[in-house]
Amino acid sequence: MNKEMIVYGLTGNMGCGKSTVGKYLQKYDDICVLDCDQISKEILFDIENRQNIEIILGSNSIENGVVNSKAVSEIIFNNLTKKQELENFIHPLVWQKVEEKVQNGNINTIFIVESALIYETKKEKDFKGIIVATCDKKEQFNRIKKRNNWSDNEIEERLKNQLLNNYKEENGLIVINTNCPRQELELKVKRLYSFIKSNEMGKLVL
Repeated sequence: MNKEMIVYGLTGNMGCGKSTVGKYLQKYDDICVLDCDQISKEILFDIENRQNIEIILGSNSIENGVVNSKAVSEIIFNNLTKKQELENFIHPLVWQKVEEKVQNGNINTIFIVESALIYETKKEKDFKGIIVATCDKKEQFNRIKKRNNWSDNEIEERLKNQLLNNYKEENGLIVINTNCPRQELELKVKRLYSFIKSNEMGKLVL
């Protein structure tokens, strides 16, 4: 990552509120949040990548000439080899896009790169610091069930691909607990923003 630019990572396991934190941070004029999930989807559905996706996942992943997101989800959930192959193709392209956006950005902009897999892909050293969104397990499961209508077993299976919340909390520069009312969370994000702007030393737990 460009060392002249101010770039923080924003991570957290599924259902822990990182996207909400990113949304609140984006309200500040000098903050630019780069959502790796969104960039990944753009790459997945890019017509130029369709052939590679079909080679990796098979013809069932394509419907009417375009990638079928539901089919892709089912294939990679049931086939870890295919999942790894797809990630090996997409992840480098995602980080390439992120690097391009940072390189072409304003020197006065603070970039926040939102990704669930910063630690899993060993990218943490590329950032000035890592912001970790977290919450207790019960709240995490409730959020995922409400959003995806998955069973506890399905949630557990998907979380196997992510490091434990505790690991990320211990290693993050800024830890923000999102298990609180919206107004309180916005105040926490405001404190987070002030911390980043002032270049305060040490770890921040909110």
